[in-house]
Amino acid sequence: MASAARGSRMPAAAPKMIDFLRQAFAAEEIARHQSPDGVVHHAKIRIGDSIVEMGEAHGPWQPRPMHFMVYVDDCDVWYARAMKAEGAVSISAPANQPYGGRTGTVKDPFGNTWYISSHIRDI
Repeated sequence: MASAARGSRMPAAAPKMIDFLRQAFAAEEIARHQSPDGVVHHAKIRIGDSIVEMGEAHGPWQPRPMHFMVYVDDCDVWYARAMKAEGAVSISAPANQPYGGRTGTVKDPFGNTWYISSHIRDI
């Protein structure tokens, strides 16, 4: 039986993606391994209690957009923060959902979408 699964990103510019995550979600860089020329081979980034791993795209490992779900205490506050991050584009402004959440979606400059969600009521 597998004990855990975690996705890994392959952005074209890992340092820029790390900066975006810091700006948008107060991400913390846990580890970075890079070559002397600055190419990031592996980085671990913490967002809340989750880890996002990445290494720069190369050879067969090319960038592919991904959809992330980020659960926060206040969707509006974190959506506004994410929109201030360099290169952020709004996909959908925060809105109440029929399933009891409030959500907004931001696209980063790497083509990934970030679904920002908070719980507002039980149904």
